[in-house]
Amino acid sequence: MKFKISSHVAIHVKELSSGLKTYTRELELTAKPVNNGVELTPGDSHLYVMESSDVSGPVLELIVDDIEKAKHHLVKHGWCVIRWEGKGNDCYMKDPNGIVFNLWEEIK
Repeated sequence: MKFKISSHVAIHVKELSSGLKTYTRELELTAKPVNNGVELTPGDSHLYVMESSDVSGPVLELIVDDIEKAKHHLVKHGWCVIRWEGKGNDCYMKDPNGIVFNLWEEIK
C-alpha cells in the first residue's frame, strides 16, 4: 500500500464567514469560491476553508492508488471512518492520534 502526502489541506470551521475573515485578514491570502467553501492558494499549496458541523480543525490529505484498499488497511490498523462519500468526494478517516485525513485516489 503506497501513501503520498498531498499539498491540499482543508480547515473546517463552524462558521465560514468568521473562519474566512481570519485567514484572509491575518494571512493576507486571496480567496476563491469552491463547492463548499473557499480556496486560498499560498504558493504551491492549496488551503481550503470549509464550513462543517461534524469536523473541526485541519484535514490533511493522503493520495492513494486504491481508496477502498487504503480504507480497509487503515481500519485494520486502528483508524476510523468519520465521513465517507466515496471516490472523488470527502473520505475522512481519523488516525489513532486523533488527526483527520482525507483519502484521495490518484487518477491513473
